[in-house]
Amino acid sequence: MQSKVWVRLMKSFLSVQVWLFLALLLLLTLVTPWHWWVLDLELLAAGQWWRLWLSQLTHLNPTHLALNMLGVLLSIYVAPLHWMRFWLWPLLLWLLTLTGLQLIWFTTGDYLGFSGALYGLLFLCLWFSPYYPKWVGPLAATVVAIKVLSEQLPVLASSMTSDMIGAPVMTQAHLFGWLSSLPLWLYLLLRSHQPGSLSILRKA
Repeated sequence: MQSKVWVRLMKSFLSVQVWLFLALLLLLTLVTPWHWWVLDLELLAAGQWWRLWLSQLTHLNPTHLALNMLGVLLSIYVAPLHWMRFWLWPLLLWLLTLTGLQLIWFTTGDYLGFSGALYGLLFLCLWFSPYYPKWVGPLAATVVAIKVLSEQLPVLASSMTSDMIGAPVMTQAHLFGWLSSLPLWLYLLLRSHQPGSLSILRKA
């Protein structure tokens, strides 16, 4: 069993898309100052459009990065193997764009971190994972959704993560990331029940 885990991880990490994504996360956080990329609405309006995406790939500090990297690694592990080889960047572009637009429309900006889009990515990877009984992935994805929704209630919000990273956690970003995954989730779910479904849905 343990050998199967390592084999699956090794196959996923052989993907160039995965390496580029992980390298970009590390580079933006550990090499460049975070204020270069933070989602500043005034600078965005002035033409620095790259902040829409790069703010979500940059982290405040190594602890912040490490926490999100755990979620990234889990997503890589449970996702269909061909997602990591061929579909990772299209998925990321979809989630980062829709999450970023919601951050612009519904918040004051000043956002950093991948956790918003990560919740959408993890939800999709869990739901469509081919490695477990059919009910396990959707159940785990539902737990993720419940966590995201519960965070929107002040009485259930936790300050533990904020204490760890040394900054407030914008739980609305988690909601935006999860909401961004829903159109794609519904589309893939409907296609999965049709003959000759999209290649993105084929088994690993």
